[in-house]
Amino acid sequence: MWKLNNKFQNYYLQNSKKLNWSKKPKKIIKVLKGNRYVWFPDGKINLYQNCISDHIKKNKNKTAIITVNDNKKIAKYSYLQIDKKVNHMSSYLLKVSKKNIDFKVMIHASASIEAAVIMLACSKIGLHFSVIFQELESIGIHNRIKLFKPSIFFSRLNEDHFKKRMNYKINFKVKYIFKDQIKNIINNKKK
Repeated sequence: MWKLNNKFQNYYLQNSKKLNWSKKPKKIIKVLKGNRYVWFPDGKINLYQNCISDHIKKNKNKTAIITVNDNKKIAKYSYLQIDKKVNHMSSYLLKVSKKNIDFKVMIHASASIEAAVIMLACSKIGLHFSVIFQELESIGIHNRIKLFKPSIFFSRLNEDHFKKRMNYKINFKVKYIFKDQIKNIINNKKK
């Protein structure tokens, strides 16, 4: 069984202090059966708080995320802009999840503002999520949906393109949200 030596335990413990924990960890790693590990098992942290909300007061207009879209256009988003988009997505997710703790989100996207906002919204409100790459083959998408069993599936593709690409039967027990709908949600536009 693998064990983390004291030198590395101290390294991870010291670096963990740089983060804002809602419950500070006392233990670095927990070794489970089957070569599985849980890092900081007794700690609680919110990714959204550490990445965005802790920076809003001092850096609200500073660039937080830079993206390059499909047309190779560069876009910059400030902490304040990201916060607004994440709040819109969080509100939407809270509404559709009905605060169900078993609600799971799957994100089918490449590096994009939409993917970042959905991930941060899930982190902010504590929803489980999985990210699959936009270029994944249809059989891979199908298998991951089958394995993860998401409640909602966000895709940066438009609906027609997604259905055309999926040679396999789409699971209609899952709620699908496509490119234009995602943009409307994060920009708080009713449609």
